[in-house]
Amino acid sequence: MYHVSLRSFQPTSPAGVTEHHALISITDITAPVAAQFAALNTAVAELTARLQATPVFRRYFLSDAVNQRQFIPDSDAGSVSIVGQPPLNGAKVALWIYMATDVHVICTDNAAVMSHNGYSHLYHTQMQAPEQPDSFAETDTILRHYAAELDDCGCTLLENCIRTWIYVHDIDSNYAGMVQARRQFFEEHGLTPQTGYIASTGIEGRSASRHVRVLIDACGLLGAAPAQLRHLHAPTHLNPTHEYGVTFERGASIDYGDRRHIFISGTASIDNTGNVVHTGDVLRQTHRTLENISALLADADATTADIMFLLVYLRDIADCHSVEQYLATCFPEIPRLMLLAPVCRPQWLVEMECIAIKTIEKSNSFTDF
Repeated sequence: MYHVSLRSFQPTSPAGVTEHHALISITDITAPVAAQFAALNTAVAELTARLQATPVFRRYFLSDAVNQRQFIPDSDAGSVSIVGQPPLNGAKVALWIYMATDVHVICTDNAAVMSHNGYSHLYHTQMQAPEQPDSFAETDTILRHYAAELDDCGCTLLENCIRTWIYVHDIDSNYAGMVQARRQFFEEHGLTPQTGYIASTGIEGRSASRHVRVLIDACGLLGAAPAQLRHLHAPTHLNPTHEYGVTFERGASIDYGDRRHIFISGTASIDNTGNVVHTGDVLRQTHRTLENISALLADADATTADIMFLLVYLRDIADCHSVEQYLATCFPEIPRLMLLAPVCRPQWLVEMECIAIKTIEKSNSFTDF
């Protein structure tokens, strides 16, 4: 009734952590909603038991978030993200879960801290502000609350936030307000083109609350030296985002003693002048998107073989079969999840994001992950 796509990273030293990223899909899409969630919970229990791993972060992708939130246990271990983005195989739910061995995880409301080897990985999820009048005010309120949460942990947005996911309901109408609020807030907190911004995905997605326009998840890192983090650029393929008025980084990489974590932001069919490429042709856009991702990975000395999973967002449900066939033919080894989620520009028919992990030469400068 379910299918698990699993990629694992094994440490090269006894002190290192084994990491697992799994995508869990429901195969019996005609089953009642309660049965689909029960199957998902069974898959998670069996997987964590088999791997002897601790759940750190999980994201549920729901076809009807408002009505399906009730099926997600409040007692879930680790940080839990819930977003209304229908799986394109026709199921009610799909899941991305990140697990690790020999780590310590502390959970509070909509937040979790994973600690190991002197690092603290901070996960904040389900950040929203439903009482605000528009997407600008919602985004500003959420970011101010998040900055205060970071401050309580001895962190700052500039130095410690690594990655955000921003889900915008009715993105064609509400995206501009989110972009403006984020840009102004970043300026206020010292994030500029010179300092760099934060790797991010901004995509259509719904909260389980029907009054929410903007929903934000974020991950941060405490305990790393500035030299461990760098932003990724692929100037032959992509331009800096601030050149067309938005403020996020194309990708980010973090070096530990034994591995490199690579976060690729939401990436679409764009060229190095900021223009949409291959308007109206979803397969050529898919090819260009993956070419852009490959260029960003190359800036981190990585390839598509290092990708742990791929999230694929489509604007039009009718494009699912052709894009899935293309990916199955050209990149069969990469676990992927296809989701219905319009991109921020209507001309973009597809967007993708990924996380990659690469073994690096042992460094005496940085502690193992």
